[in-house]
Amino acid sequence: MDFDERTYELIERYLNGELKGQELADFEARIESIPQLKEEININKELLAHFNEGHTVEDSDKDLGNFFKSREADDFRKKLDVALENSKKGAITKNIKEAKVKRMGWKPLAIAASVLLLLGMFFLIPNMNSASPEDLYAYHTGHDNLNLVQKGVDQVYISEIQKAFNSKDYNLAGQLLQPVLDTLSSNSPYWFDLNLASGLSFMQTGKEVKAEAIFKSLKESDFIDAPKATWHYVLALLKQGKGEEAKNEIQSYLKTGQSYKADKMKEILGDL
Repeated sequence: MDFDERTYELIERYLNGELKGQELADFEARIESIPQLKEEININKELLAHFNEGHTVEDSDKDLGNFFKSREADDFRKKLDVALENSKKGAITKNIKEAKVKRMGWKPLAIAASVLLLLGMFFLIPNMNSASPEDLYAYHTGHDNLNLVQKGVDQVYISEIQKAFNSKDYNLAGQLLQPVLDTLSSNSPYWFDLNLASGLSFMQTGKEVKAEAIFKSLKESDFIDAPKATWHYVLALLKQGKGEEAKNEIQSYLKTGQSYKADKMKEILGDL
């Protein structure tokens, strides 16, 4: 069960002893009436207690070997296997990429992260070596906003394109972009950016073939941002399941010595 930010704030204050009077009474009544809330509080209470009692990394390390030999660890692995197998059917890496962590403040988050690490966090990370190209695309996808108006472009239609694109209304952005690109000169200072935005809009609306063609043209251009187009070209290949083509493109790109997204390219290459 997901709770809103207000509830997580109340949980934090409750565990820190900051709730008083009627506010405390109301929250305790809520805890008793919502089993999931009570469970959430108990989990965080145990995590806090574990570290507040002075347990160190070394202490936890001593127990780690025994834990992984236990029946609990075996059950834990089986549950994870099932969860990971099920998640493969629904773009596991997309969930990892886009999931918003809804927890309390930084302290419980840090504690939870530490405990998970000590208990073998690697079991929770999908094995990207066995991920599909589509999964890799979902994990690495993303793009910058358009900032053309800030570059001194004050035309109304450019402003509207930027507004639609940055608000992720890719259908509208694509509709606004097409007539502009049909008449725009390649000498325009924003020709590259608008064409890249067009390709990204196609990507986001299920028109990967058109996006691939645009990125391919841009990456082979003399524009200084051509490496950016190469990155999105690779993502377009991955989204279409063209793993071998993506691998070849990355290898060629890395040989050029370009630095843009080079680390990510190497990561994808290793996963492929």
